Amino acid sequence: MNRIRRNLLGLMALSPLLGDKGAMFGLVSDSVASLRTKPQGFEYVPGNIFGSAVSGKARHNIDLEREFHLMYLSDTGEQGDLLDIWVDPIDGSDSNSGSIHSPVKTVRHAVRIAHGTVWLKSGRYTEQFDVRHTDRQMRNGQSRALMIKGSGGPVLFVGPGQQPSEMTWVLNGAVWEATPAGGETVEVILFIDGGHEKPIQYKTSEVELASCDSGWHQNSRTKKIFVRYEGRDLTLSKDKLEIFYVSSGNIVLGAKLFLSGITFRGGPQFNIWYQNGMRPIFYAKDCVFEYLQGANVATQGAICFTQNCVSRRALVNDGFNYYDSIADGDIPGGIPTQALEIDNSAIENGVPECVGFVNFPSNQYRNKQGSSGHETTLICRINGLYEGNYGQNIADTGINSRTWMVGTELRSPRNGLAEDGAQIGYPNLWAEGITWLDTVTSTGPYSTDGLYVRSGPCRIYRCSFSGTAANTFQEPGALIAEYDALAKVIKA
Repeated sequence: MNRIRRNLLGLMALSPLLGDKGAMFGLVSDSVASLRTKPQGFEYVPGNIFGSAVSGKARHNIDLEREFHLMYLSDTGEQGDLLDIWVDPIDGSDSNSGSIHSPVKTVRHAVRIAHGTVWLKSGRYTEQFDVRHTDRQMRNGQSRALMIKGSGGPVLFVGPGQQPSEMTWVLNGAVWEATPAGGETVEVILFIDGGHEKPIQYKTSEVELASCDSGWHQNSRTKKIFVRYEGRDLTLSKDKLEIFYVSSGNIVLGAKLFLSGITFRGGPQFNIWYQNGMRPIFYAKDCVFEYLQGANVATQGAICFTQNCVSRRALVNDGFNYYDSIADGDIPGGIPTQALEIDNSAIENGVPECVGFVNFPSNQYRNKQGSSGHETTLICRINGLYEGNYGQNIADTGINSRTWMVGTELRSPRNGLAEDGAQIGYPNLWAEGITWLDTVTSTGPYSTDGLYVRSGPCRIYRCSFSGTAANTFQEPGALIAEYDALAKVIKA
């Protein structure tokens, strides 16, 4: 297919901030503090958004905790007095009252009895995170809204299974061996030193492991784990190893939920789906999603709003991955996800060292975006950093989708591998459907195209793009054109 490459200069010369590294496009005459008009379809975005002279600094007055209170606080239940519940994964008991001095043990139990906020005490939670409409259904059939918040100190949801420090390691030749007590299946192993997390490469056999200096393998029948890493004595270094096992859970089904101050590390992807015809409404602030199997956060027809959240190192899929609902019984099909990302970071998604990459070759060449909307998704991104992902940093691929970005910064994607083993870069920002870009920066040494427009109109305002092949790139029939972000009405 013939492709049209254009290095648009629009109404602006090369930005002095970029020098010869890229071009700035779009109208630039406005006050950077001016109120931005919401494009058609984005009336669901709360609050006001203002401009910025540079990416990453757009001002806004949106606070998702406040917005959740305003929108859903009346949906907490029929009782007049709201009852907060406290959870302690170590010293709690589900036979307790749930008060701060008598906490319950599991979040699942707290979800079923709380009419106020569920407060999580600091600690490691190994239970399946599971919040369902059927556990929160009120007499009127609606889902009772719920807030789950960390009460101070780290709150960490991890999958079950022994960690290396809890296991007995035996040296067999040059390879260390141990078997997890529960016989769990390993997905990836990390070596952590000085705050740096290095995934150790999975090997498909003991023979392959024996031929290299570093790697790991697990016998699928006995579940014995074999590890060698830089000649280290694991009896002295096992505290620096962390194992993520295959597990199930991390679901929000048809619920109205706000989360804050929680880290989800390892385990299955965080699924936000319909249940019993109820659309899930999910708000998260100050949360971390990392090393989850598949994508980190995956939706089907949800309202999904996140603020100051980090999505990093999803094993074999995107950091944030948005789809329409799928028709099934009382679940309507084709309901688009309405997504909002505010001041988020989506970095280094795609972990080639894990089992899912190695055993399924298609994963080795399939893109893992920091954030990606599909089908008819509507997605608004305000500020945010998207960097080092194994594929495009952002790719909204639905030809009927809509994207609006203000102040978003895309740095270099990761340098990946082509099927012939050659090192390659990626288009940094991929657009389909209808797109509005306002003060967006897309650049980096492995950015082949700062902006790649496959289909649909892409409207730009005060943006800068750079790529090793072209600053902007459009296929036949696609359109890149300037728009006025201050117009009273912005139509498609």
